[in-house]
Amino acid sequence: MIYSPEFFDRIRCTRKKKRECVELIASIITLSERARRMGLLALEDDLENIDDPLMKRGLLLVVDGTDPEIVFDLLYTFMLASRSRGIGLLKAVITLEGVLAIQAGENPALIASRLGFFLGRDIDLWDSYWNNRLRKSPGLAGEHIPGTGLYDAPHHRASPDPVAEGLDFEILSGMDDQFICRILREIESRDLAMALKGSSGAMQQKIFVNMSGRASGLLKEEMDYMGPVRMEDVLFCQQRILSIAARLAQAGEIIFPGGDEPSA
Repeated sequence: MIYSPEFFDRIRCTRKKKRECVELIASIITLSERARRMGLLALEDDLENIDDPLMKRGLLLVVDGTDPEIVFDLLYTFMLASRSRGIGLLKAVITLEGVLAIQAGENPALIASRLGFFLGRDIDLWDSYWNNRLRKSPGLAGEHIPGTGLYDAPHHRASPDPVAEGLDFEILSGMDDQFICRILREIESRDLAMALKGSSGAMQQKIFVNMSGRASGLLKEEMDYMGPVRMEDVLFCQQRILSIAARLAQAGEIIFPGGDEPSA
């Protein structure tokens, strides 16, 4: 949406107040990541933990599959009817833009940039938070989602699965396409993106050709969005995927290259 100069006069507030918006933007980004990983319907479980009425009503409309134009009209009406100014109106417009971006399935990194610009000359408040976030392990395991009372699901560092012990992740690049497709149905996109960050071009191509154009595009965006990653995180996710593949092989649903079956 295009906002007038007069509108920006109405959302003017102090730098101290704008710090509250950093937490709001962070919560929207986390919700957008969850929606991209698990689908918009996954947000339904979060609704009861969200107190902000504008965000709650907006996400409810999105989960119900409401047309984006109708979602905008309703949220915009709600925002104007609230007669807010200053920090209240600034939070409202960030929420409105965030909900619409989540519904559109935009890249969380793009959403972060867009919402951060509403802080104007105090955008460094958001930049400082965002840069610090990118230095952490992707997923922000177990971190509190600021301003919502929600928690992002942690990736627990479990012991290596003995069923997959001794397997190399690159072995999957030689697997039949039908078996790759079967494995992909069991894997979360975040785990797959992390695992592929440390894999060969052949391994990455093997995965991409067995996904739809849209799905592979989103996966590539997810990998770019992660930026530099820790090798221990890459190896952990590769191990998780190998464990899934090994157990599918034991169940007779897939066959490893060469016909070898992992021992129990």
